[in-house]
Amino acid sequence: MSYNKQKKIIIREKGGLIIQLLSGTALAAYLSLLLYLTFLSPHFGRNGFHRGINIVPFKSIAETVAGLGVQSIIIDLLGNIAAFLPLGFLLPRVFPSMGRVKRILIVAFITSLSIEIVQYISGVGFSDIDDVLLNITGGVLGYRFHFCFFALIRNRLRRNTRVKDTNK
Repeated sequence: MSYNKQKKIIIREKGGLIIQLLSGTALAAYLSLLLYLTFLSPHFGRNGFHRGINIVPFKSIAETVAGLGVQSIIIDLLGNIAAFLPLGFLLPRVFPSMGRVKRILIVAFITSLSIEIVQYISGVGFSDIDDVLLNITGGVLGYRFHFCFFALIRNRLRRNTRVKDTNK
């Protein structure tokens, strides 16, 4: 193997490690924010004892779409999807073994269900199966964004490498 190829491999490995470390830091910050918003944030009604549960799939989604207006749709539906986008995006970067959609789906399910159970037990929110479904959707979409984003980056890097090689 030539020196230039070895150098490219080392740079790629260092770059990958840096991206993995930055992604790990972002994942830790995201999980901290998620825990704050789901258990402590007064903005989301976490300042008093409130316990409720919905175990009928799509019930609260239908109610939100049917009558609560655009702001509720954005907060309730899109907010629950957006809340788990970072999980699906960052997990495969931090843990390469998580690079399969099925694994992201399982982690998003377990994480969301755990949040809903703790919210119900502690009385800091309304536990809703629809939140779990929307959170899973967000996790899977985040994984898809991750896959597309890094495929685009790889293609750009390959294209730039080819352009540099032809300019020699």
